[in-house]
Amino acid sequence: MAKNYQEVIAAHPLQVIPAFGDFAKAARKSIRNDYQRTFGLGELVAKRREELNFSQMQLSEETGVSQADISRFERGLGNPTVITLQKILAALHLQITLQSDEHPSKRRAT
Repeated sequence: MAKNYQEVIAAHPLQVIPAFGDFAKAARKSIRNDYQRTFGLGELVAKRREELNFSQMQLSEETGVSQADISRFERGLGNPTVITLQKILAALHLQITLQSDEHPSKRRAT
């Protein structure tokens, strides 16, 4: 049976070296925090769903996305397609806006 990421990391031989274990733990925490700041859509979706008093099952019925997929997405474990994300966001009256973080003066002339 295939192991998930957490099982592989926990069983890795370097985990028994205290300095490596501390480093790995700090690295995972930093990466998780960066991910949530950058891609924390699942948490935002869960918060909005709760604001609207929707259960995951109700959102599932509204969107046609399985409750299990919604749960995984909200916990940051899923990777929904753009179509799936559009269905969820539409049901929650949300939209994604993309903007450049590049300062206009640094853009290349075309």
